[in-house]
Amino acid sequence: MGSGFEFLKGFKDWLRLRATHGHNMSWSVLVLYVAFPESTTPWQNLGNPESEQHAIATLFQCLRDFCSERSEELHDFK
Repeated sequence: MGSGFEFLKGFKDWLRLRATHGHNMSWSVLVLYVAFPESTTPWQNLGNPESEQHAIATLFQCLRDFCSERSEELHDFK
């Protein structure tokens, strides 16, 4: 069964509500703003393995949270 490419529909807007800066950026940059909220250039934090691991963990946490909230919304809609 296909998803119609809508599995992550709304993810970028969802991230915009959580990011401290960069609201006109791509979702990948928005995740970095969520991961490093104190930074105005969060991609510069990716110079060491710990920061990269933190950014990846943040991405997966954002995906879990987004899917969970979306699932609740869909359940409430039925």
